[in-house]
Amino acid sequence: LLARAADGLAFCCQGCEIGYHDEHCSREAPRPQCRRGCGFAVAPLEMGGGPRGTCCHGCKRGQGQHDETCLRAVSVLSDVQLALAWQQYEMEAYAERQMEPARITGQMDIWDPVWGEFRCRQGQRPRYCDVLGFTCCPCIFVSCGWSGASGKEKALAWQRFLLSWAVLFSMLQLLVMAILVAENGGIVSMAENPMMGPSVEILNDMGAKNFGLIVVEGEWWRLITPMMLHAGWLHFLMNVIAQLQMGVMLEVVWGHSAWLLIYCTCGIYASLASCAFSPNTLSVGASGSLCGLVGAWFSFILITWNQTLPHDTAMRSGQIGSVVLTIALLAAMFPAKFIDHSAHGGGVVMGAALASVLFAGRLQSRPWRIATRLLGVAFVVALWYGAWLLFADQSYELFEHCLWPRC
Repeated sequence: LLARAADGLAFCCQGCEIGYHDEHCSREAPRPQCRRGCGFAVAPLEMGGGPRGTCCHGCKRGQGQHDETCLRAVSVLSDVQLALAWQQYEMEAYAERQMEPARITGQMDIWDPVWGEFRCRQGQRPRYCDVLGFTCCPCIFVSCGWSGASGKEKALAWQRFLLSWAVLFSMLQLLVMAILVAENGGIVSMAENPMMGPSVEILNDMGAKNFGLIVVEGEWWRLITPMMLHAGWLHFLMNVIAQLQMGVMLEVVWGHSAWLLIYCTCGIYASLASCAFSPNTLSVGASGSLCGLVGAWFSFILITWNQTLPHDTAMRSGQIGSVVLTIALLAAMFPAKFIDHSAHGGGVVMGAALASVLFAGRLQSRPWRIATRLLGVAFVVALWYGAWLLFADQSYELFEHCLWPRC
C-alpha cells in the first residue's frame, strides 16, 4: 500500500494490484484484535503491531489514543498523508534503534571516520586509556586487533589512510627534510636553530618565504615551496603528527578534492599574508595549511550543526571544543618570536571563508545556502585583495636572508 502511494494508487493487498486478493488482504484474512482492547485489528510489525499485538504505533506506546498509522485510518487518509506518516515513523524508528543498544547495555563505542569503531565488550564502557590510545594513535589499536575490527575492516581503514593527500604530502615533506639535513652539513647548533635543523642560509636557498627575493628577483614560487620545508625535525614532527591525525580525518569527511583545494590555497595565502604583515622575516612550514584546515573545520561544524544525530551530539561538542582550543593555543603563542603568526592567522581566516563556499551546499535551507556561499565568496575575494594591497605597499628594506634570533 505504502510503496504505491507515490504513484497515486492504493490497494488493500499485494494481490489486489493484479486483480485478486491474497493472504495478505485484511478483508480475506482478518487479524486478531489489539491487546489494548480498542476493538481494532492488530497491525503489521512495520506499522506498530506484530509481537506487541497492537493496532498502531500510538497504541503500542500506551498513549491512550490512535495515531495516523492505525489500520482504521487507512481508508480515510490520502495517499500523500499516508506516505508522510510512514516517513515520520521510519525516522522515529531509526532513532530508537540507534539509541537502543546504549540504553540497554550502557555500551559506548568510540568512532573515527578513518579507522572505524573501537568496540567494547557487551555491557562495558571504554576505559580512559582506551579512549586516549584510540584518539591519539588509532592505527595501532586497529592493527593489533584491540578495536575489534575484522580483517576486511582493517584493510579498508588502512586503504583510506594511505590513499590520501595528507599522507602523500607528509612523505614528500619527510623526503625534503632528510635531503636538507643530509646534503647541507647536518644539524646546526641549538643556538642557531632551536628546531634541530639546517642553517637559515640553507633554508633560504631551498625556497623559504623571502619577501625581498620574491619582489626583486621575481621568485614567486617562494609562496608555494614553504609548505614543503620545515625549520628542523621538531618543527617537522609537530606539523606531520597534526597532518596525519587531523588532516586524514578531515580528508575522509570532506573528500579528496575539497581537502586538497583548502590545503594548497590556505598554504599559498599564508605565505602571502606573511609577506604582507611580516615582510622582514623568513618563514617555512606547512602550519599555514594546517591552520587553514582548522579554520575550515570550524565552518564545516557550524554548517552541519543541525544535521547531527542525537547520539552524536557529544562528538560534535568535542570537535568544536578542539577547534576552539587549537585557535586559543595559536593566540597564546603570539609572544613567541620564532613563530610566523601572520601565516597562521591568514591560514585560519582563509580556511574558514573557503569552507563556507565549498560546504554551503550541505545546508538544508536554500536561502541559507545561497547567502552562505555568497558571503563566503565575498570574504575570499576580500582576503586576497587586501593581502595583495598590503603586499604591494611594503616600504621595508629588502634583503636576502636574516639570522637567528633576529628573524
